[in-house]
Amino acid sequence: MANARQRPVEMELDELIARLPVRETLAVVTFLATRLWWLTSWPHPGGRPAEYFAAKALEGIDKHQLVYRDFVFEYPPLAWWWVAAPRWLDYRRVASNALSAEQASAFRAWTIGLFSLELFVADVACFVLLFFIGGRISARARWILPAAYALVTMGQPRWIFDTLDIGLAMFFLAAIACWIKASEAEAGAHWALASYLLLGLGASYKIMPVFFLPFWLLADWRAGTRVGTLAGRLAVFTTAAVGPFLLYVPAAGWKAFDVFRYHGERGINVESTWGGVMLAGSWFGVPCEAIESHMACDLVGLLSTPFNILARLGPVAAMAALLYWCWQCGERFTRRLSIDVAILLLLVNAVLANVYCLYYANWLLPLALVLACDTFPPRWQNWTVLALWIVALVYLSDWVGLSDWIRKSDGPHLKLNPQIAVVSVMRSACLVGVVATLGWAAKSRWQGLGR
Repeated sequence: MANARQRPVEMELDELIARLPVRETLAVVTFLATRLWWLTSWPHPGGRPAEYFAAKALEGIDKHQLVYRDFVFEYPPLAWWWVAAPRWLDYRRVASNALSAEQASAFRAWTIGLFSLELFVADVACFVLLFFIGGRISARARWILPAAYALVTMGQPRWIFDTLDIGLAMFFLAAIACWIKASEAEAGAHWALASYLLLGLGASYKIMPVFFLPFWLLADWRAGTRVGTLAGRLAVFTTAAVGPFLLYVPAAGWKAFDVFRYHGERGINVESTWGGVMLAGSWFGVPCEAIESHMACDLVGLLSTPFNILARLGPVAAMAALLYWCWQCGERFTRRLSIDVAILLLLVNAVLANVYCLYYANWLLPLALVLACDTFPPRWQNWTVLALWIVALVYLSDWVGLSDWIRKSDGPHLKLNPQIAVVSVMRSACLVGVVATLGWAAKSRWQGLGR
């Protein structure tokens, strides 16, 4: 009798396993296994960026100083709230004069641990959102997107829980998911409003989501949205993006907006594409030297001024060209198409900008995968080429750190290991390869739309 009672249970379990989506399950297992490994065995989190953010949080919360007024913080307010949250959640306060070095170190470790937990939550949110977005693209993309994300991020343990960028990826993907829902749900207006809100919050976290705004407004207008509704959605975006800055104006004054001046002063970063070209030029006698500026390594020389001008005009020209093409599409410019065009612009901007950081890959690559799923034809060749570029880019970004080859010299000058030029040029070529592969696929997919 016992066997008879157990058999239906075993049959139900067998049926459940048979119905289990194998590829999706493998993606989940890979994702959870890598995260468990990182959090328990890998020496990170707690790298240089996390140490820097922990020090800033201790300075702002425990020493009762006001960000932007009393000390420099080069990110917008929402990023500061993210960084400061671990200290807000800890009822204890560090009085640095009364603590030993060991106690101060323990407080810093606690802060870094909570900061990494925040980033882990954002990482899980990205993974779940990619399941949703992939399911809306195609049945195949439903497992390809999260699986590719799990595999790509396997190679980024040094950055994914140490920097703010995975949080930016979460804002991007959440806004995209809401934008997709706005096209298919009965309550589409509410989802559209939510997407503008998330874009605005993302812009108050890091500025890049602003690049999405003109394309979404145009797609909204092409979809027949009334001007008054468009103005309301723009107001929601503006409030979410600018509102957190305004909260600091009464106490910090216009220093609350110094983040824009700070980044506007940046030169040609050694990790940027332009930096790779300058280092390659040094092989042929074009003068180039490295200096420490804005807590980074910048390059100065014969090409730095013209490259700085091109780095500022290039993204503007790319946006203008894409907006003109979108306008030419007429009614064929849909909300779904606006997502792909905005992602392509972000990728082009990463190539043309004067600053490129290694951890940009935490939000660039998930967006690149979304664009690939929506534009690649169902052939393995495109995915193979893209995978090769991405693997090389991740390896050269995460496992071959340029900072290991930069040494302090006299004054602001830095000494660069000769090998840094080779790595910088190779990595810039990989980034260009990723963008070129996706751009070519998008061009083929969109052929004839802009006529």
